[in-house]
Amino acid sequence: MVAGGGGAAVAAKMGEEKLIIRSEKVRFIDILSLLLLRRRPLTSYHFVDAGDATAADLDGTPGEWFVALTEIVQKVLAAAYYPAKYLGVAVEFLLNFLALNGGLLGIIWNIFRCKLVIPLNREAPNFRSMIAMIDGRTELKPMKKPAAAVTEVDDDDDDDLESGGGLSEVTVMAAKIAYENAAYVENVVNNVWKIF
Repeated sequence: MVAGGGGAAVAAKMGEEKLIIRSEKVRFIDILSLLLLRRRPLTSYHFVDAGDATAADLDGTPGEWFVALTEIVQKVLAAAYYPAKYLGVAVEFLLNFLALNGGLLGIIWNIFRCKLVIPLNREAPNFRSMIAMIDGRTELKPMKKPAAAVTEVDDDDDDDLESGGGLSEVTVMAAKIAYENAAYVENVVNNVWKIF
């Protein structure tokens, strides 16, 4: 009986200390109200969902500036999402267009030869993301030991990273190409690294 009564008391207190600010319900007029009308408590706004204990704690707390600033930043970031996304796609397309055609002179030469490459398929094996454009290396340095002789991980694997070759380099290169599309990764692993 005691355990059942204690569980009911805990369940009743669970929602008393919550504070949820629903950013999707915040309007511009609400942000202005937070900044200019300081007499209205934060928990009285329609976008704030607060428990009883939290409402009692926040009545005299001046937190409106922080909430207003947070909401302004969230609204600006939400408004910048699609322009930033399309700008990134355009820059990625332009860099791939230049790289696949061999630069500006290559584009002119390929136009005359009717062999201009237009990278429309983002899942193609030769389409690279911004990470691969920044660091285009895909080749591994020759390993010191043959792969068949390596049976366990050596403690001096840090030396391999500095001098070239080894498990460390494969790990670093694999982490770099993990951001690429599946066809690019398969092409690098099978044709450049020749692991499989």
